[in-house]
Amino acid sequence: MMELTGMPGIIHRLGDGFKWRWNGWRRERQLAAWRHQDHKENSRLHKSFPAILFLSESAQEDHFYRCLLQWMEIHRPRLREHVRLDRLPCNLDDHGEVVLLHAWVQDPVRERDAGLWTQLQRVEHQLTLQGGRIVQPGRVLSNSERVTMIDRLSHLPVRVPGVAPLDHNFPRTLAGLSFPLIVRPRFGHGEGMTLLDSESELALWWPTAEADPEQWVALEFIDVLDGDGYYRKYRYLVVGDKGLPRHLMHCSGWEVRPEQRIRTPEAYEEEMQYLSSPVAEAAIFHAASRALEFDFAAFDYSYDREGALVIWEANPYPDISPPNTQSFPERIKYVEQSWAMYCDFYAKIAGLEA
Repeated sequence: MMELTGMPGIIHRLGDGFKWRWNGWRRERQLAAWRHQDHKENSRLHKSFPAILFLSESAQEDHFYRCLLQWMEIHRPRLREHVRLDRLPCNLDDHGEVVLLHAWVQDPVRERDAGLWTQLQRVEHQLTLQGGRIVQPGRVLSNSERVTMIDRLSHLPVRVPGVAPLDHNFPRTLAGLSFPLIVRPRFGHGEGMTLLDSESELALWWPTAEADPEQWVALEFIDVLDGDGYYRKYRYLVVGDKGLPRHLMHCSGWEVRPEQRIRTPEAYEEEMQYLSSPVAEAAIFHAASRALEFDFAAFDYSYDREGALVIWEANPYPDISPPNTQSFPERIKYVEQSWAMYCDFYAKIAGLEA
């Protein structure tokens, strides 16, 4: 009689193999569908050479900056005729004469996805040999890794939070920091942060990171609570050598996020004042962008209780989508100014009419 011992394990492994193949087939089908969609859009709109090529990750259903493409089609149609869209992996020869490449990929790449990094390096190398220009090359996206970013910014005349990578000794050493402190992933911009005030809170949180502490960092907590009981976080957008304010958010909690923002008439009026006025620290943000080697960057910042500028982070792949026009009817014109900056930058670098 056949020995059945171990059969459930074999079936389980076969199931895992089938699931892996099924998921791979689905990804290939999805990528083929999205490539077909890009091909149709390229055929409809791409009417002029040389080409500006925007690449997205193959796992991304739509291009992250779709809002920019739609605005460009209406307001900068001659520039839009030069734009071609594709996904990684990409064959540059499919796109004729390409003079400018910008990969719309989440930062960082080398540390996050080795396969994507190889694909991007191959395309960038090929374009470099052809004499084309690469905007925000993959290698500089590594400068968004939190320890590297803070180190580069710390050489500027601006306050930045102290930062330290975690290791297995963190519960004992606090990586040289002291309570209160913030823990968060070492790269990325949308992930949540945790404020730890005590050893007991650290003990409760530590199982989250204990298996792989190197994927986390600890940050100095800088209290920027204003006298009116609000935390304010400003954003300034740098595009090449141009820049403008993007938004100002008020929150009652220390972690300022869009979903928690205060939407009072007073907060709205203050934001409108910010958006319509020159930013005194603009030169610092441009110097910071150069220090990070970014062509584009959104700087999140506040002011401490002594009024000193505090830069929290720089995001080289920021959300530039339009706001809710019902809640912020006047903000759209300032968002469109940022889209115009992007278009002007691309046109200038590619040597085309904006």
